[in-house]
Amino acid sequence: MRWMPPAPLWTAVGAGAVAAAVVLQVSTTAQAALSSTEIARRAAQITVLITVEGETGPGRRYGSGTLLSREGSTYYLLTANHVLDGQQNYQVRTADGQTHRLSSIRPLPGVDLAIAQFSSNGTYPTAQIGQGSPILPGMDVYVAGYPVPSDVLPANTFNITDGKVTAAPSAGATAENLGYTVLYNNLTRAGMSGGPVLDNEGQVIAIHGRTEGGTEVGKGLNAGIPISTFLALVPKVYEEQGTERLIAGDYDGAIAAFRQGLRFNQTSADVLSSLAYAYFAKGDYRQAIEMASQSLQNDPRSINALRVRGAAYIQSNNFGRAVEDLNQAVSGRGRAIDYGLRGLAQMRSSRFQEANQDATRAVESATDSPVSYLLSSSIRSQAGDSRGAQEDRNRATQLLATAQPNAYELAIARGLRLPLDGNTLRDEGNQGGRVSPPGDNGVQGPTGNPNPPGTGNTPNPPPPPAGGTRITAAVPMTPAAQAIARALENQRRHRFGNRGFNPQILPTGVPGYDFSIRTTTRSVYYYAKPERSGPASYVGAIFLDQNSETNAPRVGFASVLCGDPRGIRPADPVYVRGSVRCGGESLPVGNSAANNPSRSPGPTGNTPPPPGGNAGNSTRTANPATRPAPPTVAASSPAVATLMQMIRIQQSARSSSQEFIRFPGQMTRPPYNLSLASRYDYSIRTTTRGAFHYAIPDSGSDRASVAAIFLAANAPTNARNPNMVWVACQAITPGRVRPADPSYGAGGLRCGPGTEPVDMGQR
Repeated sequence: MRWMPPAPLWTAVGAGAVAAAVVLQVSTTAQAALSSTEIARRAAQITVLITVEGETGPGRRYGSGTLLSREGSTYYLLTANHVLDGQQNYQVRTADGQTHRLSSIRPLPGVDLAIAQFSSNGTYPTAQIGQGSPILPGMDVYVAGYPVPSDVLPANTFNITDGKVTAAPSAGATAENLGYTVLYNNLTRAGMSGGPVLDNEGQVIAIHGRTEGGTEVGKGLNAGIPISTFLALVPKVYEEQGTERLIAGDYDGAIAAFRQGLRFNQTSADVLSSLAYAYFAKGDYRQAIEMASQSLQNDPRSINALRVRGAAYIQSNNFGRAVEDLNQAVSGRGRAIDYGLRGLAQMRSSRFQEANQDATRAVESATDSPVSYLLSSSIRSQAGDSRGAQEDRNRATQLLATAQPNAYELAIARGLRLPLDGNTLRDEGNQGGRVSPPGDNGVQGPTGNPNPPGTGNTPNPPPPPAGGTRITAAVPMTPAAQAIARALENQRRHRFGNRGFNPQILPTGVPGYDFSIRTTTRSVYYYAKPERSGPASYVGAIFLDQNSETNAPRVGFASVLCGDPRGIRPADPVYVRGSVRCGGESLPVGNSAANNPSRSPGPTGNTPPPPGGNAGNSTRTANPATRPAPPTVAASSPAVATLMQMIRIQQSARSSSQEFIRFPGQMTRPPYNLSLASRYDYSIRTTTRGAFHYAIPDSGSDRASVAAIFLAANAPTNARNPNMVWVACQAITPGRVRPADPSYGAGGLRCGPGTEPVDMGQR
């Protein structure tokens, strides 16, 4: 092995130029070998130094990263997750010596990798990803990065060393190896974690991150995570984010998130299928068909893609093609919804007997699916069976009180404009999105002028099903349930201060039960299934609070512990609109501390006088004639004044950057220097056309508040310096419950249910 001095650092040219969208550059064919000098030159261009803002001196922490792709002025980089593990603000230093702040850090599930991004008008090369040849023992590799300074190594010095692969990947990522499955003997140093491992063609084949014994200088074996592991996992990160937005009714946000996943893996059938569902829910059936068709090119047996393409063909009046797709879905172990969709296509093509047969199959094969009953109701109504249609509609209404359609069935229901009577469809992460009856402009359809996603009035929960109330605490606390409760508490302690849950925290020590775990970026589920019949089965879940950002280190939580006396695997619990509940037929476990939502402490501070005088003044308002002022109450809470300062900051930020601020902590730093009123927990939720600011009191004797700012109805989403309107509301009753969102639509500005307007001066 030999140390190779870095090639002259490349300098960016053409500052200010903005390139078109650039997806990940993946090579699937062998390239010509390059000289070691050329490899070093390329590596220096794509490797960045990662440090903590404000840290200087001997204790400064170092890490490295690899530039992956660019879209406009946004660059995406890949690094080891442990490099960014903490609550600090991170910055990167690119090859031209410029420093940029990192944002949107997203860990990948189950491995020590994370994606982050920064903004720059500079032009920087991005990595060429190697997928053409397998990683084999004996092949030449180069590890690049920025080591921690030493007596002979100055600060900010790019370093690259050569070596050979000593062991090729033989297994996938596990909780023990965190994805580190390729070994090599290069000389490495602390600080090079997150840097690229390149082959002799200059292509990135892995990300470096471990050294034998964890020493400052890696003189033995080192380990990296193959880039193929990243390509397989990255779509799931953005797919989960897109699914959350799809549930919330933010279709454009869902589409943007799904397309992020495609940027790194353009052939992911799952992501392409998810895009089809988002377009279908939005009412863009042509694009839904296009995305589903691309998904089927990569996975011809994808039932999800067949289902949504069939539904889009129905809405495009191409019933023959719809039946063809849905026939394949049904024969490929499709679900009840596939029978319902096929029946709808049969009905619209006047094949009444086949349609009624499919309607019957739909409800018989999934007696707990509200969407299947709604499809059956639609079919029977068109067939003239008004009584049967009403019966199915009533059953769907009952199920909507307790059942939770998944995101993709929800998208189908919205895209078909099924009449759900304004009931909130239940699923984890729902922020109040609803499906409206035909003619209601609260949800975007093929035509109409919708309200901004997530800003509609949140309806009251539907009534419970007929036949009695839900039994509570019907399953006893047993050692198996206690083991899950302990695991939930350990997850809570680990996640508070870290950016991800720990899949290695498992329940133990209870004979007679099989334990398992399932994790997402926002939740963890534990299952305990008895090895013999008789005992109850259990499921426990912990969720990030709905006000907490997915990648934030300090978050709030909600948890629940449920059991099923039948001993079968219980249905997953859900967290919706600020409360947790058991799923399916499972029941809460008695005397469990896990069955109590909890919140992390919020920031504290003193409230200064409102900037510019009256905290309620808005320099930009919509036409008052179209927005009648609601009655007001006195502003009695110091949190309201803080929220109104947040609104003024948002107004300034949105006018200058075309984006709303997403975190309260950003407002406490320069240039805003906001002081947060003490005794309240603050959070922000943003959409493409609005921002909601919440102040939840630490004490149950105080009232919660919410303030929202919206782009005016006539302002384009991408407008600079747009007209904006805002409103502040306060909960009518005291308590630590997040208040319902205000809305802005044809009726003007309105406070949500259970809240009243606050007098802040001019609106």
